[in-house]
Amino acid sequence: MSFRIFCWILGAVVSLVAGDAWADLPNEIAGGVQFETSEYRNGDDRVNPFLSIDYGRWFLHGADLGARIWREDAQSLAFGIAWVDAGFDSADPGFEGMRTLNSRTYLNVLWHYRGDRGGWEMHAEAGADVSGNSDGIKADAGVGYGWRLGDIVLTPHAGGTWLDKRETRYRYAVYANEATAARTAYEPSAAFSPYFGLNALWLFTERQGLRASFEARQLDDTIRASPLVDTRWQHKLALMYGYSF
Repeated sequence: MSFRIFCWILGAVVSLVAGDAWADLPNEIAGGVQFETSEYRNGDDRVNPFLSIDYGRWFLHGADLGARIWREDAQSLAFGIAWVDAGFDSADPGFEGMRTLNSRTYLNVLWHYRGDRGGWEMHAEAGADVSGNSDGIKADAGVGYGWRLGDIVLTPHAGGTWLDKRETRYRYAVYANEATAARTAYEPSAAFSPYFGLNALWLFTERQGLRASFEARQLDDTIRASPLVDTRWQHKLALMYGYSF
């Protein structure tokens, strides 16, 4: 049995046997739009609809689907599957002759600590590609602190994302058969990219609110040095309306 098939089976089993002691958690649905800049040269910035659902132990956050399998006070441990889009398009100007990237599916484990609309928030996540495309591993960790000012909660946060060399090479390498006079061969190493941002929640009522978030990520030098990349910073902005029930 291959590793990725084993991971899929393990994920299904863990999700099915996870306990159902989540009845006291607030359920929430939120929808809106997310804007994200592309790190690739001549890449198109993306504007996509975004849907977030938390229902008991189950959650859907954009392209991340999973279940919380352990909880104690403000801490939780979750298991999930995340879909990541392809990246650059080999039809874009400057990418002629490049390989075609495929979307990846990651098996993730996530630990999360969060106060009740204020206070400290922390998370740590690790994931492995089980689609067989990059076969890479990624990890992310961050911390934030929320201040509640009347009906508004402001949460500045900071963290970092690590990609192993299989992941960075899948996304940013130029192999010898893809090299041209304007695009030299290049193989990046593992990368760590720090980020910072701000989340804001404006509560209209106890159940309804408007969410906005901004994040800026500084790309690691090994990513920035790729001939496929023409920026040091990536930015993400989202605006959503949420309802708790």
